[in-house]
Amino acid sequence: VAMESVSYRFAAIYDQLKTVARIREVIASGGALRASHVWTRMIADILAANISLPDTREASSRGAVLLALESIGSIDSIEKLGPPPGVMFSYDKKRHSLYMRARKTHEKFYELLVENAPEI
Repeated sequence: VAMESVSYRFAAIYDQLKTVARIREVIASGGALRASHVWTRMIADILAANISLPDTREASSRGAVLLALESIGSIDSIEKLGPPPGVMFSYDKKRHSLYMRARKTHEKFYELLVENAPEI
């Protein structure tokens, strides 16, 4: 249930991002997703997006190094390099439909929780 709840929050962020940018692909990173392909597949189904999980450790560090190399002219463009290959998770339309019904319930309870949260 916890992974599902976090996945719905990712979906809320994903939906907001889609309003300001065209999302061409979803590339995931991080130990939690690498440790649980079940969770990665769940997120793909909830987002209705195929997700690539490259076999790269420390993806943020890799990105910083590539930006530095690009800025000093050692590589032409980060975009030309693309992400390293990895496992592809294709979403399932039927599971997406089921998750969307559950997401509506989740959102209802999430709003109640936020509205009634004590002031800190």
